[in-house]
Amino acid sequence: MGGGPALHGGGRRAGPRILLRLRARRHRDRLCGPGPHASDHEHHARHRNATARACHLDGTGAAGRARVRGSGGLVPAREARAAHGKDGGGPEAAAADRRELAAARICHGGPGVGARPPLHRGPHSRCRGRGGGRRQRERPREPGEQHGAGEEVPAPPAARRRRDRDGRRHAARHRGTSPLATGPLSPLSTPFHFLSRGERTLRRRGVIPHAPEVALQRTLLAFVILAAGAARAADPEIQFEKHVLGNGLTVILSEDHRLPQVAVDIWYHVGAANELAGRSGFAHLFEHMGFSGSRHVQPSSWKIFEDIGSRAGAMVNGTTNFDRTNFLEVVPGAELPTALWVEADRLGYLLDTLDEVKLKVQRDVVSNEKRQSYENRPYGMADLKICDVVFPKPHPYYGCVIGDIAEIQAASVDDVRNFFRKYYGPNNAILAIVGDFDTPQALELVKKYFADIPRGPDTQVTDIAQPQLSSVVKERFEDKLAELPRYVLVWNGVKQYAPEEAAGDVLAYILGSGKTSRLYRSLVVDKKIASSVSADDNTFALGGWIEITATATKDHTVAEMQPSVQAVIDDVRRRGVTAAEVERAKANIVATKVRSFERIGGFGGKADLLANYQTYLGDPGWFPKDLARYRAVTPDEVKAFAEKHLVDDRRLELDVAPARSAK
Repeated sequence: MGGGPALHGGGRRAGPRILLRLRARRHRDRLCGPGPHASDHEHHARHRNATARACHLDGTGAAGRARVRGSGGLVPAREARAAHGKDGGGPEAAAADRRELAAARICHGGPGVGARPPLHRGPHSRCRGRGGGRRQRERPREPGEQHGAGEEVPAPPAARRRRDRDGRRHAARHRGTSPLATGPLSPLSTPFHFLSRGERTLRRRGVIPHAPEVALQRTLLAFVILAAGAARAADPEIQFEKHVLGNGLTVILSEDHRLPQVAVDIWYHVGAANELAGRSGFAHLFEHMGFSGSRHVQPSSWKIFEDIGSRAGAMVNGTTNFDRTNFLEVVPGAELPTALWVEADRLGYLLDTLDEVKLKVQRDVVSNEKRQSYENRPYGMADLKICDVVFPKPHPYYGCVIGDIAEIQAASVDDVRNFFRKYYGPNNAILAIVGDFDTPQALELVKKYFADIPRGPDTQVTDIAQPQLSSVVKERFEDKLAELPRYVLVWNGVKQYAPEEAAGDVLAYILGSGKTSRLYRSLVVDKKIASSVSADDNTFALGGWIEITATATKDHTVAEMQPSVQAVIDDVRRRGVTAAEVERAKANIVATKVRSFERIGGFGGKADLLANYQTYLGDPGWFPKDLARYRAVTPDEVKAFAEKHLVDDRRLELDVAPARSAK
């Protein structure tokens, strides 16, 4: 054979079988005393008889089993077969090896004959049928499962799994313990080399501990369970440092070394609420101007960030709402100086390159954005209608953030310069930096790039009372892009961070968030008259609104949805909501906020949270208090919010009809 490994029994390699025999022999000697070791194959027809033979219990079996009295042990089946002139090798002997290992494992400290192992299946055997050699676990043979001369009838894999599962459950009930108990048949007490491959992996990983560790682990587990029941883990806190430079710039630094990245997020306390009459859309227009380049950043900051590996979109962007404008970027940790340089140049030297050509480009970009996002989008004009009705002129929220195209196109270079000089100063800005950096070094970089920028004029926070709807306002209009009718209800809401805001958010979740919400179950699942529903509690610095939206299915109308929507609202106001609904809503809201906490930057990341809390509350570390106010919401508070705000005589009702079906 050319010096290769010795072959034995039908051309099969002897190495693995010898190893199996030695393992079985050592284990049997420890348990049952020494015996004749000419061969260690034990061919058995039933699992219980195999247990009896391996433990030197009296019993009789079918052909192929033998016991030599006075020897102190068993004469395994292979030697018995050889004594009768039968071949002791081949595949049958290899299968017997594996079954004897299973029997030896069962007899290790076993409670007696006939006890089935709670977790163990037999060693692996080769599947020679369909499946091309996939390995499947071999189970101990059930009584009466024989084929021919004592050969096992293989059961389908699914049947084997069911039998093993049922057997484990039966054994656990019989012994009065869990299948994971540490009894004599448990993998917690089985020698390592007799564990199955999956159990060995669990043992290595510590999922199945070694037997001496079990008592200690059980004690610790009991202590942990008691401690968890006594008190819930504390909410996460954002560790940060807050500094104010001489020019008034507020700097918030928070180290997070999980990734070699840094998030830079600068907020300016200026938005649509700061626009003058006839100059709507200015705040948003200026956000676009911020990306058009400055004295030392040419032609645009987009190119610089792309060169250092930060792509536009989620990693580099700017946003504007009613109350603030921000510029954000997520860059590699080593590129923090680059990000700070770009932001400082935008703040200190933007006007140096502002001219009519750049302004015209950005006016056209913003005008086109309104066409794309509102005028040429299904139901887009309905969104603008909400701003116009809930915040009528002269309220600064009128026209939404996007503004009027005619007023945007009328903006001059001088108008933009004056707007910048009034609101874009370091004393009206908050710079939040989160990520992989050293705080003292980062602070020195901030001072290097921002400290010399002169302070701007002091600004006052706009404080205008929110107008209140005094009656039912019904609007019906055609939408040339819509394909399905839509019904929208809008009520006056509350301001951001108002005491009632948390209850309003929970109510909105119960009404229209997810497939368990009341509107979804009623209109989509039960009646099948709506294709989608939603409910939102929108809050801003000067006010907010509660909105319910229902989009009909094909061949159904707004008139069919109205009674069902009203019935859901009436039920909440009259009977309230359940504690289970409130708990589910609170859990999802808190989980969403915690997920935001896990991201260093981008939209709604940790840098955004720090800047948000500082802008509206003056406290960057308000995150635990934010979570606590949602956890404190009760069903009675949700019911009270619905009774106070979801009234029938003061609301906006929008009926959006597809143009082709409008009558």
